[in-house]
Amino acid sequence: EDLVWGLCGCVYLSGFIFGDLVRGSPFSSACGTPDLGVARARLAVMGEHSKINPGPFIEFLSNTCPAILGATKDEFSRFFANLEMMNKVRHFIGDEQDCTLFVSREVIEQEKEESPKKDGGDQAAEREYNIVVGTEVSFKGKNAAAVAFLKRNPQTFKAAYEGTLETKESEGAKAGASVAPVTDPNRRFVPHLQIVTAGSMDVDVSPFELVNVFLQNGFMPLFNAYKQEGQDEGDDAKIGIPNVQRKIADLSMALMQCQQHVEIEEIHLPIDHEILEAFEKGKAEGKTVTAEDLEERMKDTTFLNQLQSGVNKWSKEIQRVAKLQRDPTSGSAMQEINFWLGMEKALTDVQQQLQKPEIQLTMNLLKGARRFMATMSFEN
Repeated sequence: EDLVWGLCGCVYLSGFIFGDLVRGSPFSSACGTPDLGVARARLAVMGEHSKINPGPFIEFLSNTCPAILGATKDEFSRFFANLEMMNKVRHFIGDEQDCTLFVSREVIEQEKEESPKKDGGDQAAEREYNIVVGTEVSFKGKNAAAVAFLKRNPQTFKAAYEGTLETKESEGAKAGASVAPVTDPNRRFVPHLQIVTAGSMDVDVSPFELVNVFLQNGFMPLFNAYKQEGQDEGDDAKIGIPNVQRKIADLSMALMQCQQHVEIEEIHLPIDHEILEAFEKGKAEGKTVTAEDLEERMKDTTFLNQLQSGVNKWSKEIQRVAKLQRDPTSGSAMQEINFWLGMEKALTDVQQQLQKPEIQLTMNLLKGARRFMATMSFEN
């Protein structure tokens, strides 16, 4: 049973990752217009959920998430110590339609101004984090660590959480057997959850690789072990296992092929807003913008640092894409051809962007200010 639920959990999570499902407003009808009947029903359910004590579940999250998501227990305890988060947990516990609680710790990169370097270098970017909780799975690559808590049986989870679900222990107690009462609330509901990680901080992994790891290192060995266990007994439940194993192998092969299809991202070189405004003004006045038009701004060190920071980001973005590699010994010849065609297109697009007047003016301004460290990598 654990094996089947584990596989179902992986398939369910994979569906969210690849499907990009959007649930929509709980107060809207199918056509997108407000539905008062749905709203009233939803409010009635919310009132019923208010009776649920979220404490044991929040304590469980505060003990489980820090190790998985790379945070402290205090950080999660503070995060869940507000009414909005408590209501989200109550809703997950009580609503049979909510099968997943998705918790992620995401990087927020905010540039903070520091004293200008002698050569006008980059402003330092300091890492900050934000915890996000929802009922829909999202995939953010290496910028977030995430974990999904899946209900094994949404119809009975609330009863298990509240300790009212009929179990073997409760049946034994009714029959007069000596059964120790379950005093630990975690023992009541944790066995009814499936926990699946969905990404780690600073680990660049694709959805294909993530699901393939589950299949290759988790579910396929489990099926093999389950098939071998009691093989001589001729269990009818194991008759369909070979077919399932073949399907898992096919899926794993398809995922490996998808990993070889390395798509070359388009490179976008953002232009400083003051440069854009100068060109818009010049266009309105019917004249060509030159470095002389921004002569006064050339005296502003902050403006020059701002331009240099932007140009340094261009260089890093171009280098990141230009250094992409793929293993020529794996995959098909067509995949190798497509990879290099995509690389050629990306670099050609960059070359065209570098010829834009706005970018040429940015380079000329930095050269005029003797900021050669920023423009050197763009010289022919």
